[in-house]
Amino acid sequence: MRGSKLAAAIAAVCLCFSWSASAESPRGTDDDRTKLHVTGSGSVEASPDLITATLTVRTEAGNAARAQTGTNDMTHKAMTMTQGVSGVSASAGAYSVSQNSSGNNNPRNWEARQTLSVKSKNPETLLSLVGRLQSAGLLLEGLDWSLSDDHRKALMRDAEKQAVQDMLHRATGIASELSMKVASIADVTVDESMIPHPMMFMARAAAAPMSTPDTQKVTAMVRATLLLK
Repeated sequence: MRGSKLAAAIAAVCLCFSWSASAESPRGTDDDRTKLHVTGSGSVEASPDLITATLTVRTEAGNAARAQTGTNDMTHKAMTMTQGVSGVSASAGAYSVSQNSSGNNNPRNWEARQTLSVKSKNPETLLSLVGRLQSAGLLLEGLDWSLSDDHRKALMRDAEKQAVQDMLHRATGIASELSMKVASIADVTVDESMIPHPMMFMARAAAAPMSTPDTQKVTAMVRATLLLK
């Protein structure tokens, strides 16, 4: 009885080993095939759909406490103004307090500063709001156009499709020159990048500013290893 069980176990092990060896054999054939490493690229240009205004709240006073109070009050007023405008988001950023140097033995003032960032997909609404914020005492440091996350992702998908098509077209052409054909794709890597544009507008005027967007480019690159036959 024990002999029959042992024989059956050995037979099972041999069967598993035989199956494993046969399963590994196709991998060896892939290693023997000609490999082609090829890249493809794609790019899409579009106008940015998000405008961001960077403003600074600044107050000077004879002591730090009064300077901070003035800046805090002005920031609170500015945030209240932005909350009443539909389609606009605002956030208060960097905050600093410093003592200004003064010559001629004059007393030195304290300065409190805070940065305010205001964003919107509606440029007319944002620029009008910026004008009102400037009239309230804020300093406009700059306006920046960019792609919103949703818009950038949609453009990236289009760029990736172009990159894949470019890669396949190049691979087919190279294989044909070698009198071969593409059998399969071993691996694919996608690299994404966006070419940003610099800040377009700088001003400290009290009037509502003007700004127009320039196109931005989103690019994608595909790297692939293909097996030829």
